[in-house]
Amino acid sequence: DIIRDESEPLVLLYPGPDAIPLQQAMEMIYAAGSKNGSNCDENDKDDNSHKKKRINILVLDGTWKYAREMDTKNKQEQQYPDRMIRIQLKPTTDGKMPFQP
Repeated sequence: DIIRDESEPLVLLYPGPDAIPLQQAMEMIYAAGSKNGSNCDENDKDDNSHKKKRINILVLDGTWKYAREMDTKNKQEQQYPDRMIRIQLKPTTDGKMPFQP
């Protein structure tokens, strides 16, 4: 079960008051991985010399109303793992999304 697997980072792509920008989440994940070496491959680096790391992204798929209901219910029933990071996508200063070239 990917959500319960403590060996890999988990992020929830859903806005909220505790959501942080994608770039900030990536920095936190890489910093944590470099401290404990979790699921990083020394021989597998990207163009920025970061160790590549698998990150699981949870997306609540549905209309905004239904996604909000799913999020609320998951929080009430404490279904989200403590290690999960809630992220949101915000345009950069040049108006692009963080994953656009």
